[in-house]
Amino acid sequence: MQMAPMKGDVVEDVAVFLQQRAQALEAQESARIALDPGVGFGKTVEQNFSVLSAPGALRFARLPLLVGWSQIFFGQ
Repeated sequence: MQMAPMKGDVVEDVAVFLQQRAQALEAQESARIALDPGVGFGKTVEQNFSVLSAPGALRFARLPLLVGWSQIFFGQ
């Protein structure tokens, strides 16, 4: 996934995607929604830290933010 990472404003792209998905779930009256920015999925290490350092951009509609680390290997 990191071989072809996202381009452009990653924080904005992730925020827009999560907001669209949250709105779709709310329209279906889903009871429990948490936002996960997908650390390690299609983003470089630097991009992941950019997303994580801007939690305000991911907070909308008072939904909780859940951050789970995938298996990320540093070094060997």
